Amino acid sequence: MVGMGTIVDPSDSLHPNQASSRQNKAVFLDRDGTLIQHREYLTEITDLQLFDQTWEAVRLLNQNQIPAIVVTNQSAVARGLLSEPGLTAIHSEIQARLQRRGASLDGFYYCPHHPTTGNDPYRTTCSCRKPQPGLILQAANELGLDPLLSFMVGDSGIDIESGRRAGCRTVLIADPDGGQEISHPGSNTLHPDFEATDILHAVQWIIGEMVRSYL
Repeated sequence: MVGMGTIVDPSDSLHPNQASSRQNKAVFLDRDGTLIQHREYLTEITDLQLFDQTWEAVRLLNQNQIPAIVVTNQSAVARGLLSEPGLTAIHSEIQARLQRRGASLDGFYYCPHHPTTGNDPYRTTCSCRKPQPGLILQAANELGLDPLLSFMVGDSGIDIESGRRAGCRTVLIADPDGGQEISHPGSNTLHPDFEATDILHAVQWIIGEMVRSYL
């Protein structure tokens, strides 16, 4: 089974569709622990809290005409803790909060599955649950993006592994107390191309790398 995607309507966006700009480069973003504070299973909008740096980081991508795409595992759906409409409502709230501060995401792609927990059709081994690269590849195909020219940003080893499998360069949001272990069971230890202190630091580095690629 493939992942689920929500492409933001360009008419609702604060910037034009960027799929053909920057040589089809994009930044793929993990959600929990990267854009918003991590909770074991976020099921209520009232528990949603964006990091202070998130709106500025997304706005910086907008200003540089770089698509910002969320790719996230959401097994709360498989576990019966959250419906897909409920998940869409959370994503709509994230977008609304960003837009109130002059920023806008270009799409949300999520995996609702779990390989061993839940009921059909969500209990399944899929190609979209990170560290598999399916969400990135699906978004790239639907939005006309090139993963080989793009970056994946996340706070865990599965984000780094997913980005690597898709062909992206990778950025780890490291633990401010000294970094975090980024190995994943069954794989070799993966090292990101860069370790950032937060999402804004990650985006600033990525934009610098993109600028250098044009020199």
